Amino acid sequence: MIRHHLFLLLLIAAVSGVHAQMIAVDDVVTVNEDEEVVIDVQFNDINLGGGLTTTFLYTTPPNGSLELLDNDSIRYTPDPDYNGVDTFSYQVCNGVEPVPECDFALVIVTVLPLPDYPTASDDTVITTVATSVVADVQAN
Repeated sequence: MIRHHLFLLLLIAAVSGVHAQMIAVDDVVTVNEDEEVVIDVQFNDINLGGGLTTTFLYTTPPNGSLELLDNDSIRYTPDPDYNGVDTFSYQVCNGVEPVPECDFALVIVTVLPLPDYPTASDDTVITTVATSVVADVQAN
């Protein structure tokens, strides 16, 4: 009987220690090719300990760049003409003293393709009167 009380006491102590926990939740976003997106990564994260929540960049995406904004949002910019799935991770920490609680999450970015329209440039060909000339207008 004493063993059961001891187990219950340990269980209550373990559960009560959860109050400072920080839970980072993965984020999924979509952006058009050649456009940037600002992601509020803390929007779905859970701070059970209270205090100021701070975001840190952890890994960088292989096909884009990141900028941390105001400790809670991240600007993602895909590489020029890139489309496909890109990922990066971040760490979020709460302000619990003496040791903040931290967690990691993944951000999955789907970069949608957009048509790359051809660009035209002016062509100049010089010839003499009554002389035909051939010019490749797609060369430039």
